[in-house]
Amino acid sequence: MYPPPVPVKVERKLRQPAVRLLDTMRHPNNLMQPTAPIPGPHLPRLWPFAVLLAIVQGSCTIEQTPQEYIDHLTTPAAELEVSRDELMVRLLSTAPALERRDRLGVSGALAPGAEVFVLGLRPGEQLTTPRAVVDTLVSLIGGSDVGIGEAVVTVAPGNDVAWFRVAYDLPGSNADSSTINFSGVFVRAEGDWRLTHGHLSGGVSSWPPDPAPPPNPEPADTPAADG
Repeated sequence: MYPPPVPVKVERKLRQPAVRLLDTMRHPNNLMQPTAPIPGPHLPRLWPFAVLLAIVQGSCTIEQTPQEYIDHLTTPAAELEVSRDELMVRLLSTAPALERRDRLGVSGALAPGAEVFVLGLRPGEQLTTPRAVVDTLVSLIGGSDVGIGEAVVTVAPGNDVAWFRVAYDLPGSNADSSTINFSGVFVRAEGDWRLTHGHLSGGVSSWPPDPAPPPNPEPADTPAADG
């Protein structure tokens, strides 16, 4: 019989990359190696990139948004003045329209909204339709030589609400002259100003008085006085 073979130990010298790979697998922390500094001769080549990065960062600076875009409740004064002038002209135009009893002219100037609410002169009187408002003004003032003693319009900063006050002077003798004050609110919706609320005050000498209650009749069974 032959003698058993003698094992021969062969040593293989691993290449340097294989040794590094094996060392990395055994010790994963070795992956985080400090970055080598950029050699000095390469620094001049990086200057254009550094300048370009600085320019890009400067152009991307976030600036504060202008206040007029944030605060939508503020309207330029010129637009407020235009709205005030428009409403003033419309209020002044109601006087000649009332003199002519021109209901269309009065309605076009005031433009009452569908849900208008105006307190009338009589106690508890409520005008809740555009037609009722126009008819009441025409019946009170129409046909007279109407003058306007005072007209004031104030527009809110948001240019969507305005307050007004107008005084209609009805001439006559000192005892018969009267003034009707009309105040209220205009609201701007879809670019149009419409009357939404109002209040009539003052007095008209020709306003018919309320009917007096009938006198209490004497009871029929009242006994006659002794003669």
